Amino acid sequence: MMWTKLGHLIRQKKPFKLEDIWRIRTRLEIEKNIKELALLNFAIDSKLRSCDLLRMKIRDISSGGVIQSRVLYRQSKTDREVQFEITSRTAQSLATWIAQDNLTPSDFVFPSVRNQNKAMSYSCYLKVIRRWATQLGYVPTFTERIQCAEQRQLSSTQKLKTYVLYSCYLAM
Repeated sequence: MMWTKLGHLIRQKKPFKLEDIWRIRTRLEIEKNIKELALLNFAIDSKLRSCDLLRMKIRDISSGGVIQSRVLYRQSKTDREVQFEITSRTAQSLATWIAQDNLTPSDFVFPSVRNQNKAMSYSCYLKVIRRWATQLGYVPTFTERIQCAEQRQLSSTQKLKTYVLYSCYLAM
């Protein structure tokens, strides 16, 4: 086991299971919480680190008011461009969120609650993830990485592939 200088235990964080992600998604749809639904869907599709996810602007994911199906984005940590696909479900939730909040291309996809010209803060993002974990019955400090197992066809055989959602990795 490893410990930090403050005496906090460092250990592998429990991932959300696929069924947990669907429970969160269903709850957000029932509550009509478009912002958090868009956040969840976008985090899953992009697999970006939280710092990159929160810094994205509308112009990075759309052109002419239409959400792009493929996005090329330069990561801040590695300074490398990564490409990811936005599924139709995510595109729909993002379009609804953008229309509902009247966001322009120069706005952040997830703006700050206090200041529209700034991105959502990391602490606000952390509260959202922890609330989801608490609603699922997890102890929030041990559920800070979302990991989703989805079945995909990788060749002639079906294999289980695990996608680590780096965008929702919350280092403590």
